[in-house]
Amino acid sequence: MSSIEFPTREPDSVSPDGVKVWFYGTTIYHEYGDGRRFLRVKVDKNTHITDLQTGDTTIEEGE
Repeated sequence: MSSIEFPTREPDSVSPDGVKVWFYGTTIYHEYGDGRRFLRVKVDKNTHITDLQTGDTTIEEGE
């Protein structure tokens, strides 16, 4: 399990399909209706995406 604290305030945005989004500078939190939670962090040109249930991180390379 991850030790990252998920936001407790109201989300900044909720998509029509129920995805909640919180913005903190270069960090973005996503929570899906089925309970999945992800942390996205922009590092240089890449985005690191961490699944907060499994702890797995993937990197999306930017241009």
